[in-house]
Amino acid sequence: MSGPVRFDVGNEVRFLGRAAVITLQSSPDEVMVQFVDTGETGTASVSQLESKDEPTTAKLRTLDAIPEEDLAVARERYKAIEPLLEITRRKGEAFAARAEEIGVHEKTLRRWCDAYRNRGLLSDLVPSRRGKRKRRLPRKVEALIQDVIENVFLTKQKVTAKKAIDEVIRRCKAGRLKVPHPNTVRARIKAVKESERMKRRQGAKAARDKFAPVKGEFPDGNFPLETVQIDHTKLDIMLVDDDTRLPIGRPWLTVAIDVFSRMITGYYISLDAPSAFSVGMCIRQSALPKDAELEKLGIDKKWPVWGLMRTLHADNGKDFRSNTIQKSCDEYGINIAWRPVRQPHFGGHVERLMGTISKEIHALPGTTFSNIQEKGEYDSAKHASMTLDELQSWFVTYVVGVYHQRVHKGIGMSPIEKWNEGILGTSRRKGTGIPPRVGDPERFAIDFLPSESRTVQADGISWSGITYYAPGISGWIRAKKGGQSVKFTVRRDPRDISRIYFLDPELREYLEVPYREDSHPSISLWELRAAKNYLKAKNAENIDEDAIFAAIDAMERITETATVETKKVRRAKQRKKVHARDTSEKRPSIDLGVDNSPAADDDEGEYDLGDLEVEGKWEDWS
Repeated sequence: MSGPVRFDVGNEVRFLGRAAVITLQSSPDEVMVQFVDTGETGTASVSQLESKDEPTTAKLRTLDAIPEEDLAVARERYKAIEPLLEITRRKGEAFAARAEEIGVHEKTLRRWCDAYRNRGLLSDLVPSRRGKRKRRLPRKVEALIQDVIENVFLTKQKVTAKKAIDEVIRRCKAGRLKVPHPNTVRARIKAVKESERMKRRQGAKAARDKFAPVKGEFPDGNFPLETVQIDHTKLDIMLVDDDTRLPIGRPWLTVAIDVFSRMITGYYISLDAPSAFSVGMCIRQSALPKDAELEKLGIDKKWPVWGLMRTLHADNGKDFRSNTIQKSCDEYGINIAWRPVRQPHFGGHVERLMGTISKEIHALPGTTFSNIQEKGEYDSAKHASMTLDELQSWFVTYVVGVYHQRVHKGIGMSPIEKWNEGILGTSRRKGTGIPPRVGDPERFAIDFLPSESRTVQADGISWSGITYYAPGISGWIRAKKGGQSVKFTVRRDPRDISRIYFLDPELREYLEVPYREDSHPSISLWELRAAKNYLKAKNAENIDEDAIFAAIDAMERITETATVETKKVRRAKQRKKVHARDTSEKRPSIDLGVDNSPAADDDEGEYDLGDLEVEGKWEDWS
């Protein structure tokens, strides 16, 4: 996996297949380069530059395969080196001071820094393990450790970690159980979130004072991508489908804004209700370059925003707090700050942005306005004329051509001017420089997909009533450990569930596993849920795989032959078309992986994609 592509002056890169050195950052998306072989100079778009270095040979460690205690160690190591990552002057003194401060050898700190800088991934700080390693303690010992942590360490008595470890050892000896290594117990203690530790040991007020944002307006960022706010809104516009141009309902927008410059960093528009998936899609679009999308939409404008935000500021919804988002953000060094409950002013920047967008939406045909008084006698469905694709094109055109260009009252200049100042600097302050580009966009994109744990049976892996099989999983059929069935991590893209990704625990790589029955058509998770609802409404006795795909086929025929389609039928067709288009453009490569546990326990509950209530035929649900 390649590390991030950096554009600092003096960095060696490849441009037009030749070695070159960056001599000047001339704009937020262009640099001056000098070819190494001839000394010639020229201007290059950062999208044309490639890293000089070959992809690192270090083994990619998938988050799914890393035990939680090892991740806890990696987080502690990151905290140790975080103040050193931006040091450019007097490095020796800084490393020596930090080493003395935290009680770690200076060479160890340098080794951790080198490991992290290579790719910027938390997993590269995970301790190496040689040979076969037993990852789990006996259940009785594990339960004993957790009891000591819960009832001895996490109390107002504030006993030290050493005393807690001694208590574990004492109880194990008394119960004639195998005594765990002190480092193992210490790792369990470190895995407790610092906020929870402080709340239990020092009280809720102390935890709030340290970890909750200060009261008042959320502070402006000090530089680009220091803080990005993200939120959802249902847009006040009725859309039409591509074919009939008849109404299909209102879409959802997930949008992210850079607090420092007020630049919109990313978005995701969908007919599906907000979920952890839409959050992940917005983060993905925010961090990656926008050139390909602008070209696809035929928009001849620049959107020079990419790179990883330092802090993602979000509300307390389960979609933002899902393990999928938390672990993936941890991997890329993105801190998540939560908005205090019932204090919307802490999300003021993104809230005002959505208000601005709503005002612009109200000028479009088919707007539903914000309230009944404003709407008056306006017939939104009658005047609706924009498709989802057309709305997306309008939105991006508005963002890059209007919003980014006009003066923003909060900063006294346009967002693009503020962004340029933050990147290139001014006579009064130094800029941050062009943000590094994510080294492996495909890996980054797939890191935010949801996952579940499943066993491998003789016929394959079952997920949501559908069976998947590939020869590569046959070695894990009915696998057991300690008499218990082993569950394996699998992931899928909800827009196309025709295949899943299986994590091989020995290879620590993902294997693409398709439907066992290859004649089945590709469907989305939304279509799967619709088919199950269809069968339930018909009081079907068995809702198995054959029944599901028979229902999907029946629903398709009903939709195609209906003489008058209702809004939800048209919405269903449009949603299917959009999902198929989005997932067919480019399928991510397979040798990727992270631990992306869903926000909810129910494997179909995370994505609130709407319910179809049918009674043997399509009816008017509007």
